[in-house]
Amino acid sequence: MLLDYYKSLPDYISTIQLKELFEEFLFSISSRTIDVEIALESLFELSDRQWHTYELLDSDVKSEIETWIIGICNKESINEIELIALIIGRLGLVKVYKHLKNLLNNDNVKNEVRITIQETVAELDGHVEDPYFGMK
Repeated sequence: MLLDYYKSLPDYISTIQLKELFEEFLFSISSRTIDVEIALESLFELSDRQWHTYELLDSDVKSEIETWIIGICNKESINEIELIALIIGRLGLVKVYKHLKNLLNNDNVKNEVRITIQETVAELDGHVEDPYFGMK
């Protein structure tokens, strides 16, 4: 299973290997039908490994991930929104952050989803592009 594979990865992986793993992930989600929540959990595992490198993700890979997340973002699922919020913080996904922030203008967003988005905005506003903000 995809998620088990990513969970079993060591905490530290080189940025070169991670780039390959992210590209592999992007290929796998484009080439077959996969449960979105499992895909997001898998992406979170990769994002956490990337964060531990203290280096920013390759910009092309980052752009592909942002496009995918925005395309699948389900404002009805608190679990998916929570995972997306965690991924934003680890990878510095500015476009996804702005997408979530714009959801706050939508009256049809569930209250629990709205609260999660508001917490994410409060935590990341002004430095979303830097996953290492405050650590330097």
